[in-house]
Amino acid sequence: MTEPNDRLDSQEIKAEGETRTARIFRIIQSATAAVMTELKAGTDQSPTLSQTTSTASQSAPSETANAPFWTTGTQTQIAKQIKSLLLNLDAKLTDRYGDAYQARLRNQYANAQQRLGQFRTWYTKSRANAATIQVAPLQQKQAEIELKVADQGTLVARKEQQIRQQIKQRLSAAIRTVQQSDKT
Repeated sequence: MTEPNDRLDSQEIKAEGETRTARIFRIIQSATAAVMTELKAGTDQSPTLSQTTSTASQSAPSETANAPFWTTGTQTQIAKQIKSLLLNLDAKLTDRYGDAYQARLRNQYANAQQRLGQFRTWYTKSRANAATIQVAPLQQKQAEIELKVADQGTLVARKEQQIRQQIKQRLSAAIRTVQQSDKT
């Protein structure tokens, strides 16, 4: 049987493990955010895993400025441990695979840059299309009105021609009638 103190200890350990996991997750998120910021900035250098972690570990304590004093130190320790682990991993992978590892990192970085470029292109086109779509109904309505005005102008011109023709015919008829009455 377990004693009540053992249950409390295991619950405390479990809770502490969960908070540590959450902190590590936040550190990894900030590292990811740093990488994305770097990608958006369009730097030509491909960051190593350790550089990314270094940036994240430096930003981690500032995120916990409002945290209790005992968690700030713990987070800093965790960030340092993760940084050292990633530095070791980076070094081991470089030692083991050498140029192939570095080439793969550069390749992945280039792929990420290419995808970011494609995204930027897509985004720019989408924005332009959205602007065009918003303007298109206005331009369409304007074209419809211009067509209606042109049609009305054509109708008015035809009516004017008909009226002139009728006036000419009546004037000609009146002139003929006056000339015939003068002859008689």
